This record gives sequence, structure tokens and C-alpha cells, in this order.
Amino acid sequence: MRFPSLKFNTHRRFCYVQFISSSSAYAATELDKKDLGDGLELVVKISDPSQRQARSGAYEEGREIYVCNIPYKTTEGDLVELFTAYGDVESVRIPTKVNGDTRGFGFVTFATKVSYLHSKFFFLFFLLLFPFSA
Repeated sequence: MRFPSLKFNTHRRFCYVQFISSSSAYAATELDKKDLGDGLELVVKISDPSQRQARSGAYEEGREIYVCNIPYKTTEGDLVELFTAYGDVESVRIPTKVNGDTRGFGFVTFATKVSYLHSKFFFLFFLLLFPFSA
């Protein structure tokens, strides 16, 4: 079993399983769409490197920024309020620990790349003037 690199996206939830024979690999595809409970469904596919698609999404399109060193009490609403002044915020995500505490960083996704660029300039300027203290 091999998990993919998390260099570009730490939220990917899949792995590669290598079988001794191709017949075993194809037999495993019978598990596709198996109900795992809690509204989760297993997806099983044969990997074909020749069908590899280019990465896509907000990060690849240059619409997502990583916001670090934010106070642990910062909410998603706080980040929306801060960054809405620089463009339409599509979504905000602040990862949490198992106990529910925030991890001191987050991601802001903008509707357009122009909003992203404006906010990045602003945020760098903001950090120089008003560094966060946790």
C-alpha cells in the first residue's frame, strides 16, 4: 500500500494498493461503491498512469492562500471578514486537532485569482504592521 505525496494537497484521502496479480486487482474492484456507513462509500478503481489528469482546483488556479500564525481563537468568520475587503471569499477552512482546537493556520479560497493577488499583498503588508500573537 502506498499513500500519495501530500506536497500539493494535504486533504487527499486515497491510497494505492499493489496486488501480486492483475486478476486479484480486478477482483478488488468488486468492492467499488461498498457502503462504509456514516454516508461514506468506498471507491475502487484500477490506476492507469496514461490517464493521469492535470491537477485542478482552487490551489492550482491560484485562488487559495495559506494563512499562518493566526491566533487559536480565530474563527472562519473572522477570516471571511478580514479577507472579504479584498475580493469575494468562496470558502474558508481552519483545520482542527482531534480535540477540536484549531491548529493556528487556515486556508482562504477566493472566487477569482485577482482577489487572491490583492489579498496576498494586503496580508503580507498586514503581518509586517500587526504581527499576530497567539
